[in-house]
Amino acid sequence: MKVYFSQIYLEGENTTFPITNTIIHLLSIQLDKLNKNLNHYEKLFKADDFSIIFVISATRKSETLNVKGPTTKSKDKETYFSLFIPYREFSVFTIQISYVLDNIAEGIIFVLDKYKTDSSGVKEAISEVKALIESDPEKYQKWTK
Repeated sequence: MKVYFSQIYLEGENTTFPITNTIIHLLSIQLDKLNKNLNHYEKLFKADDFSIIFVISATRKSETLNVKGPTTKSKDKETYFSLFIPYREFSVFTIQISYVLDNIAEGIIFVLDKYKTDSSGVKEAISEVKALIESDPEKYQKWTK
């Protein structure tokens, strides 16, 4: 199982998070290292080379994280879960990204728990991503300016 991320901002450009592709790529790498597998989808796709895609979206319509899905594309062996993260604005990039990453971790853990999959390591993987961003914020922020 491979973990991917994408972003969609349904409420417009004033309700977005500054998540660059560099951050998304790093996040996928760290989570793939955990080697998690959702047995339900392994059986459904009759394979272990499927993708779980977490779609990140900001929302002003809720004060709590909302996980929607799944939407499954059997032909492509893809399953999508949408993470609607309550929008909050921070003046410091690293604090904003930390907030978003904490919500992503919560959403991933929710999905893993729902499918009775061990969620250990997710918070640690997210912490590693946060530490890398905090050590060189300019590297991860440069495409948002």
